[in-house]
Amino acid sequence: MAQQKSKSDKENAGTDMMKFLKDEQKRIKRLFREFESICDLSGHMPDKKRNARKAAIVTELCGRLGRHAQVADQIFFPAVREAIALHGKLEEKQFLDEFVVEHAGTWILVAQLMKMKPTDTYYDASVRVLRRHIKHHAKVLKGRMREIMEDTKLDVQTLAEEMSRFKGGPSERKKDASGSSRKTAPAKDL
Repeated sequence: MAQQKSKSDKENAGTDMMKFLKDEQKRIKRLFREFESICDLSGHMPDKKRNARKAAIVTELCGRLGRHAQVADQIFFPAVREAIALHGKLEEKQFLDEFVVEHAGTWILVAQLMKMKPTDTYYDASVRVLRRHIKHHAKVLKGRMREIMEDTKLDVQTLAEEMSRFKGGPSERKKDASGSSRKTAPAKDL
């Protein structure tokens, strides 16, 4: 009976983590859309107010993406690499290597954006390029990376638990004395 509960807990953690990641993805998409709508208000909102809002959006966006990057670099990629080493093929290893390099390029852009100001020449363009990078990244994760995870028999539920603990996701949330939800440990930022 205890084994069944443990398996059920793992399944719930995996489901919770996938829901958490999908919710995060929705928030990130919303932030990109909001950024675009602010850019479209060039004649309707004072520059100072518009630039302050753009900076706030980019700060939140980069913080969320930074947490994703840490989870990917410290938990996801090593787990996939290990699974490929045990069960994979050479082309899967090569694909992962290329994906990790693409991933690193995206986070270089995030780091550059964090140093920029909304008045910088390439600020808006950098956010738009970042959006394309993230869109491509998500497409690869849903496609080829998912196939690799299935082919290598990666234990997705255990991986989801590890990612959730690291990121302070839903399975790490607890109620405080007032009954409101809080994270047990702060999520790490860029």
